[in-house]
Parts: sequence; C-alpha cells; structure tokens
Amino acid sequence: MSQHQDPPPAGIRTDRVADTEAGPSAPLASTSVPDMVVADGVWKSFGGLDILKGVSLTVARGEVLCLIGPSGSGKSTFLRCINHLERVNAGRLWVDGELIGYRERGGRLHEMHPHEVHFCHDTQVVTAGR
Repeated sequence: MSQHQDPPPAGIRTDRVADTEAGPSAPLASTSVPDMVVADGVWKSFGGLDILKGVSLTVARGEVLCLIGPSGSGKSTFLRCINHLERVNAGRLWVDGELIGYRERGGRLHEMHPHEVHFCHDTQVVTAGR
C-alpha cells in the first residue's frame, strides 16, 4: 500500500458527492459527521520488514472501498490494524471519529488496555476469510 496515488484517468471524478436536495451531483458539504474510517500515516512492521508504509486514506460514511493488491501487499494487515488486532508502529486510525485502541495525551499515543477498548455496535469493518 502506498501513500502516493497517480492522477485519475480522464473523465473520472474524484470529488465526493452526496445525495442532497440539490441532487446527487452536489459536492459534499462540510458537516460535523465524522468520516467512517480515517488512517493517517499508518506504519506496521514485522521484524525488519515494513508491511504498511505510511498509509493514509479516508472512507466517508456510506462509501464503499475495496482494497485490491497482490498477496503479501498488506491488505489484511491494514484491516487487522483498523480492527486493533495488530498494533501499529506509527500513525493513527479512527473509526467513526474514535481513535482506535489508543488514547492521545500530550501528542503521544498510549495503548488502551483490552477492557478499555469498546466498539460501537453499528460500526462494522468486515474482513474476508482467506
């Protein structure tokens, strides 16, 4: 997974749209509703092998995102980090506006104890079996 993205092919819109009174092509207005998933500079290593190298992305509420890549490219590891089944080495992950698995104090992350971690019942991150 890479933070760098090539520009979209000609004719492909990359701005988000929302179904509003103005119609489905109206630009998404800034609201207080948090994005569903936000990854900011997520790094994950196993030993000396960097698997996730600064992954940043945002998934809006109601948006569908597919992670596609070859075997070993970090797709499952990234999903496991979102679900806090793997600890990240750097970066931050939020789901529905909540920092996942960590508390931030003084600009530093502190891992929460398992009994402190909770997930809202209507927030779902689904991983497919292998």
